[in-house]
Amino acid sequence: MIRKPFGLWLLLLATTAVNAFAQDKQYRLSKYINPSFQQITLKIDPDQATFSGETTITIDVIRKTDTIGFYQKDLNIQKAELIGKDARIPLNVSSHEYDIQQGKAQQTIPANRYKLHIVFSGSVNNTSDGLYLSKFEGLNYIFTQFEDMYARQAFPSFDEPGFKIPYQMTIISPEKHTVLSNTPVQTRQVKDGWQTVAFKKTKPMPTYLIALAVGELDSYDIPNLHVPGKIYTPKGQASRTKFAAKHTARILANLENYFGFPYPYEKLDFIAVPNFTYGAMENVGLV
Repeated sequence: MIRKPFGLWLLLLATTAVNAFAQDKQYRLSKYINPSFQQITLKIDPDQATFSGETTITIDVIRKTDTIGFYQKDLNIQKAELIGKDARIPLNVSSHEYDIQQGKAQQTIPANRYKLHIVFSGSVNNTSDGLYLSKFEGLNYIFTQFEDMYARQAFPSFDEPGFKIPYQMTIISPEKHTVLSNTPVQTRQVKDGWQTVAFKKTKPMPTYLIALAVGELDSYDIPNLHVPGKIYTPKGQASRTKFAAKHTARILANLENYFGFPYPYEKLDFIAVPNFTYGAMENVGLV
């Protein structure tokens, strides 16, 4: 009889235990539902403790089902529906472990392309993750930190790094605030003291690289960049960024030379955040 080494037995037992856990626990979204684009609208006032929004996610259902899964954490889901070519299918959303939400339909959902539409609201965080409040010299600011799994605190999404899709962000806020996101502004409309700022669509990327900022921000132009770039600060602090702005273009040129290809995004903005526990965050176009 051939005897297996004791270490191999331990490995087999561990593998069996992991497989059993994976069968009992749903800790990732279905591989048969794939997103391809997400539009997000958020209404944010830094002086208010809550925010609201809606999102529409284009998804492909690969295999018929009656359940659409997505992530959210600490949000209030007010409405969820699946929009097909000929019908709107209401979804009854229930929360499960690992922040997974199951939107269950009362009918079978055939394999096809749909738009998952969700209306929601939430509370601004007081810790430096998700969509959070930062106070500086008597003014309120809203910043974000979505790495590693905090985008789901700001909007429902397919918040796994394996899903890399384009996003289009629209932010509604009081007119006095500067509003920033990963891409340049596409349109800005002002009515009754509120602004609606629509940003250009991003390149495909994971949710944790999405970023936004809302507040009375000042800025300093970065010279000699081949894309637009500014360093943003809380009100009255822009003059303190001159040294960083002076050297940014040379640093970028050295990085482009090292990696062998040019910076791939439409702008390169930075934000000096008063309370930021992560040191730095490589958000696309908004570091």
